[in-house]
Amino acid sequence: SEIERFTVGRDREMDLYLAKYDVLGSMAHITMLETIGLLQKDELAQLLTELKNIYAACERGEFVIEDGVMHRNSYLYSPDCLTRTFRLKGDAPIYFAGQITGVEGYVESIMSGLLAAVHLSRELEGKDAVEPPKTTMSGALSRYITLHAKNFQPMNSNFGILPAIECRDKKERRKAYVARAEEDMKTWIETILR
Repeated sequence: SEIERFTVGRDREMDLYLAKYDVLGSMAHITMLETIGLLQKDELAQLLTELKNIYAACERGEFVIEDGVMHRNSYLYSPDCLTRTFRLKGDAPIYFAGQITGVEGYVESIMSGLLAAVHLSRELEGKDAVEPPKTTMSGALSRYITLHAKNFQPMNSNFGILPAIECRDKKERRKAYVARAEEDMKTWIETILR
């Protein structure tokens, strides 16, 4: 197929072809970061110099992607820098979502994006933040990544971060977690829609 012509078995070749465009995108991104005050002028100048060197190496065909694992998950130390609304602590109205916040998993990343959007929307409308209940996975995970400061590690959804329900039977306990979360989530949704 047409897609396989560009991907299967040719990843390194395609990555090398795209590298200079990645560098140009990074240059535009850091320039924007300097204009909004997240980078200092001297930091921008230093980064641009290095990125221009990488770009020149790409142009000359000297840029090399070495063998080995290139995948790495980086994340914020969220307890120190994010509120439970996924907003950066301080005056800058910047929200984060996804794996960089310390949530693990696709569904969890989507959830963090949805919550960040809800909180940003409320902020723009001049409304108070309304966090999802800690009895829901959304609320429990939001609290975990922003309050669990000792040995913080990214976390995915699991019953262990929810407030406990006393029930010996595992299956019944899980049903109780779900029933409680559904009820509390309905109330939260009604609240944020007002």
